[in-house]
Amino acid sequence: MLFTCAGLTLAACGGGPAAIAATHTPAPTSTPRATPLPTVGTPVPFGSADKPYQVVILPPTGSDTSPKALNDYLNNRTGQVFKVTLAASEDEALNSVCSSVPTFAWLDSWTLLAAQAKGCGVSSKVILPGSNLIL
Repeated sequence: MLFTCAGLTLAACGGGPAAIAATHTPAPTSTPRATPLPTVGTPVPFGSADKPYQVVILPPTGSDTSPKALNDYLNNRTGQVFKVTLAASEDEALNSVCSSVPTFAWLDSWTLLAAQAKGCGVSSKVILPGSNLIL
């Protein structure tokens, strides 16, 4: 045991630290100057004259409704530009809702379910027929 302790002590204390060379001082470098970035065109926002919001209404069969009154009302009250159109069929309304243009639509429940199944429709208000409930 004495030899083991002596051996460990000599191994732990033996030799001393090795000489470590000093690190070199970094050379001064110049600070890079900013370069001007190219100008990027601002995209035209929705609700402007060039990109109006789309409103699609699926009127009841046999209706002779004109979208002009709603179009004028929305444009005057919001300060945004809307394009109100009447859809001739559920399929046309579904294609409008699933287009790349943000679309507000009044749809029947089956068309809304089809839009949600395609991942392009979100219900914000549901009016229950025969009641005054709006969910």
